[in-house]
Amino acid sequence: MTIDEAKAALQRLYDKHPHLTSTGFPFIDAGKMSWDKEWQRDHYKMYRQRLLDNPEMFIACCDYVASQPRRQRPNYKDCSLARRSKVVRWREDRGDPRPYVMHGMLIAACLHLGVKVSQCSRGSEFVSLALGAHREWADCAQPTLASLPDSDDLSDLLG
Repeated sequence: MTIDEAKAALQRLYDKHPHLTSTGFPFIDAGKMSWDKEWQRDHYKMYRQRLLDNPEMFIACCDYVASQPRRQRPNYKDCSLARRSKVVRWREDRGDPRPYVMHGMLIAACLHLGVKVSQCSRGSEFVSLALGAHREWADCAQPTLASLPDSDDLSDLLG
């Protein structure tokens, strides 16, 4: 995916999902929040604009989502915020100099690639994603006996 294609995809998502921001879906029940309305409106615009301003991050999230197995239904045991942390680690393992990923950008990548999402609870910015178990072990070095602590170190740890 090129930068221009990513920008176009983000614009389509921006238009189709008016509540999606860089932090997820925090403004769905905005009328019930006790925050100052002007502050809320300003932050909503700022968080929405962050999605459009980061096409490189969108491409990286799409690469991650495309590399993961899919499920038929959202995995309610794997919240999008926890998965976001796995994306950051996945990017670090690949030597990405800027591994940070916005929570809403991962959701945007899932929506773009047709992964089913479901809000964790009413008013929650987090969603459950229809992604299978996180794949990373194939690319990681397996531990060897030499990397394990010797028995003296274990006795120190155990007490």
